[in-house]
Amino acid sequence: RALALVDFASVGTNDLFQFLNAADRNNPRTDTRFEILKPPNLRLLSTIAETASRLGKPVSVCGELASTPAGMVALLGCGFRIFSMSTARIPEIKSIIRTLDIGDIQTVIQSLAESTTGSVREEILDLLHQAED
Repeated sequence: RALALVDFASVGTNDLFQFLNAADRNNPRTDTRFEILKPPNLRLLSTIAETASRLGKPVSVCGELASTPAGMVALLGCGFRIFSMSTARIPEIKSIIRTLDIGDIQTVIQSLAESTTGSVREEILDLLHQAED
């Protein structure tokens, strides 16, 4: 409902997942709980992107997730297309995006989002390696 009232939205992945997982990503005592690339998180991100798209609202992502290769693949697969990241990371991420078939990525990420396993990081890294070949 709130998304219908705004002109745009921005998802801050650092804070979102820190609060969602009740874990400080910089605290060694809780960092084992701070795995972003797990199915429930992919479902949440997909829901946000899908809702924004349905309502015709632009939605961007900021935070460290977009500046990592595996994170970028996950975000693209969830439906995001607007990103904010450190300028130093842009060349590498841009290069990776150019090697990907976004339609295929979305299909695989949506499938991984329905998985009942813990982390799907390895599966996402496999997607990256396949794109490089």
